[in-house]
Amino acid sequence: MDKDSAQLLAELGISPVPDDPIVDSEWKPVATAKIAGVQAHSITAVVTDNGYLTEVWRNDWHLDPQGAGQVFQRVMNANSVSAWHVHLRTTDRLFCGAGD
Repeated sequence: MDKDSAQLLAELGISPVPDDPIVDSEWKPVATAKIAGVQAHSITAVVTDNGYLTEVWRNDWHLDPQGAGQVFQRVMNANSVSAWHVHLRTTDRLFCGAGD
């Protein structure tokens, strides 16, 4: 926090309290309070030759009995093309986090 902000908060009688950390210096989760019924699963962005692929959900993680085959986020470099592939039967749900 810069000096001017700290001074203004002091004048207003506000004492900021920092949040507890949720990750350590290596970006690994630290102990946090659990929420009843909530499960967490670590995910990793995989670097590909044309961007990144992050799996957000897979049925075999057994996070929800309702299921959803898989959910992933794809970030592609500008002017890149992803190779085609085929599934005999699938319903995909894609999320576009950014792009034009």
